[in-house]
Amino acid sequence: MQNSVVFYGGFYSTDLKAITSFTQTNSEFSADKQTMNGPFFISKPVKPGSKYILSHLSGTEKKTAYTGSMGNQKSVISNSFKKDFSVKNTPMTIEVPEEPGIYYFGYYDGRFTAVNEKLTEVGGLFKDMLKSDGMEETVLKHVIPLYKDTEWEEVLQKRYKEVQEENKAQNKK
Repeated sequence: MQNSVVFYGGFYSTDLKAITSFTQTNSEFSADKQTMNGPFFISKPVKPGSKYILSHLSGTEKKTAYTGSMGNQKSVISNSFKKDFSVKNTPMTIEVPEEPGIYYFGYYDGRFTAVNEKLTEVGGLFKDMLKSDGMEETVLKHVIPLYKDTEWEEVLQKRYKEVQEENKAQNKK
């Protein structure tokens, strides 16, 4: 941890096999590609000052729809998405801070980002699934176990408690 950064966030998808990849593009650093499955992205420790682009998103969104005069006909709608991005068309570039630590990049709609090549923060209906207004708390729940018994665990636990307090304060408003 002394000289590295962990970045985390996510791309919402109902597909737990959805794939998200980030590629390091700063020529001053070694090539690196990091890939994760599911809606959350948690990097391995990276070098401060490096630069990562969102290079791939893929998955399938499945939504249930009810039709008929009494809403009694059920159908499942599937929308697949797959997009590779380059430095020129990536919707997201993560400029890794020079100071070691953790960095939250947000939580976005995966299918919309892949199809429209634009970032759209998850909001509205998706936020209703949570007890708080923010997604960072949920993402951190998935980050902390991956770094259990490492030097990162204490830093992540501290941030988790801070986010919980921030969310409590915001919910009181």
